[in-house]
Amino acid sequence: MAAEGSGSLDYFPENILLDILSYLNVRDLLRAARVCKRWKRLIRDHRLWRRVDLTKCGVVNSRLLWLLVRRYLGAGLRVLCLRGLLFSVRNRALLSQPWLQALARQCPKLHCLILLHADLKEVGNYQRLPASLKTLELITCEVPGAFFHSSGVSSGIRIETLVVENVSSFSDQHLKALGNWETLRRLELRDAFRVTEAGIRGCASGHLTQLESLELGRKGRCSTQNERAAAGIAEGLPGLVELTLGGAEVLNGLPCLPRLARLRSLRLQHSSLSPADLLPACQEAPSLRSVVLSDVSFSSAADQDSIQQGLLHCAVTCVRCTARAVQS
Repeated sequence: MAAEGSGSLDYFPENILLDILSYLNVRDLLRAARVCKRWKRLIRDHRLWRRVDLTKCGVVNSRLLWLLVRRYLGAGLRVLCLRGLLFSVRNRALLSQPWLQALARQCPKLHCLILLHADLKEVGNYQRLPASLKTLELITCEVPGAFFHSSGVSSGIRIETLVVENVSSFSDQHLKALGNWETLRRLELRDAFRVTEAGIRGCASGHLTQLESLELGRKGRCSTQNERAAAGIAEGLPGLVELTLGGAEVLNGLPCLPRLARLRSLRLQHSSLSPADLLPACQEAPSLRSVVLSDVSFSSAADQDSIQQGLLHCAVTCVRCTARAVQS
C-alpha cells in the first residue's frame, strides 16, 4: 500500500510534496521516511523541522529525542515543544545535559523552547539550555529551586520572554532571581499562587525594572492570602508598556494604572467588572491607548457601552464578554 501510494505521487513537484508532508506530526513523518528513498530525502528537508511539536506524540522517550537531533533537527529549527514526565523516576529523565548540548550544536537558530510536564532537575540551571534561546515557556513543570539563578559564569543565553504557567513551586524567591536576567523584557506568570505583593515590589531592586510586558493572573478561584500580588506593580515594575491581568488580580492591579507612566496597552481577562471599577483608573493612566477586555462579565449590557464612551482616548476591544443580567 505504501509503495502504491508513493507511486501515485511520483510526478508531484517537491515543493507540493513538502507542503503535504508539513501537515504530518513527528511520528507520521518518521513513518513516511520509510516509504521510499525520495520521501526519506524529502523528510530531512529543514523546512519540515522549523517548528517541532512533540506534545501530541504521547510519551516521548530519550531514544526518540536522540534520533531527532542526530538525523532531522538542524539549522532550520526555530521552535521546539516537548512533553515530559512529572516526578520522573531513575533513568527516565528526558532533558539530559548531553542531549541539550547536542541540540545546541545541531540547532543554532532555536529561539523558542516550550516545555510541558517536564522535570528540570536534571537540567539544574537555565544557563545549561541552548544559548540561542530568546523565549522559554514552562508549563506545569518541576522546577528546582536554583533553576533561575545565574551561576556566575556567562553562558551567552539571552532570554527575552519567559512564560511560567501553573508551576506550583514558583515563588517570590524565583522572581528575585529573575532580577539578574539583563535581557528579560516580557514575563508571563499564570497561576503563580506563591508570588506575593512583596515579591512584585521587590522587583525594583534588579534588572526587572527594565521589564516592558507583564502578565499576572489566576484563572480559577484561589483562597490563599497572596491574591494581592498585582498591588505592588507600580512600585516594582514602573516601566511597563504592556500589562495583562486576570482573575483575582484584575481589581488588585487597577489602582496601579495611574502610576505607570509608560503603560500603553492593558488587557483584563477572566474577571467581573463594572464601569466604576475600570474607568477612574484607565482615565488617569497618562499613556494608555489600548484596552482589551477578554472573558469579562458585566452587571448589564449597558456597562460595556459606558466603558466605550468613558475611554474615548483608547481603542477598546471586547472579546467573549457577557452581561449577567442578560444571562439570567
